[in-house]
Amino acid sequence: MRFFDSKYWGWCFFKNIIKLFVLFVLFSCRGIGKYGVSRILDLGDCVKGNLGYGVGLTLEVKATDWFAPGLGYMSYQKVFGWDNRYRFGKWEEWVVINTPRSVWESSFLFDSDTNGLESTYQSESTSIVKLALASVFLANERWVREPLTKKVSIELYSLFNFSELSKYWRIIEPSNTMLKNGEIAEIKEKTIWEKGFLEIGATIGLVHFRVGLNPFESIDFFCGLLGIDLAGDDL
Repeated sequence: MRFFDSKYWGWCFFKNIIKLFVLFVLFSCRGIGKYGVSRILDLGDCVKGNLGYGVGLTLEVKATDWFAPGLGYMSYQKVFGWDNRYRFGKWEEWVVINTPRSVWESSFLFDSDTNGLESTYQSESTSIVKLALASVFLANERWVREPLTKKVSIELYSLFNFSELSKYWRIIEPSNTMLKNGEIAEIKEKTIWEKGFLEIGATIGLVHFRVGLNPFESIDFFCGLLGIDLAGDDL
């Protein structure tokens, strides 16, 4: 009888050990796979680099998002490269320098609010104050048609970029130029880790480039090697 067959019970035991080993390997591989992908994405968060073509004259410099002045006028470009884990491949972007562009446009009585909606009336004194602030603080904007969702997001910057100030001194909201019928652009909110880029971007005539390094995300990457997810962005 098999009940008393030591070879039978030995074979059953061996089969169960094999099954447990296979399950252990599968779960371990899944965990190792997630760890590896997370580390690659963390490393990608540390850098950006892209090239493009279009037309315009703009220069942006960032020593983190809290110190990010812009110079020039306006540019539109089609871009190829890596910007972050959600934006890579190819996309469209516009860079808007709120001065001197706003000086010319405000003289023709264009105006709008700070939320990307239709224009609202502002007194002449308010417009002058905003224009002066935008000029002093070198306010600029980056509009991007996201490659994955095809939605348009807006990033706001200035020389000193704290609290809601960069939204306040927007002079001209250029949605009529940037958006298709029925589209609404949303101002992008960033984590403190995403705000750490040291970056330069420029469009000169027909050529565009952008390069950057993020020390904040570098800290998250090195901690991630030890299994510590400071930025909370692991898979």
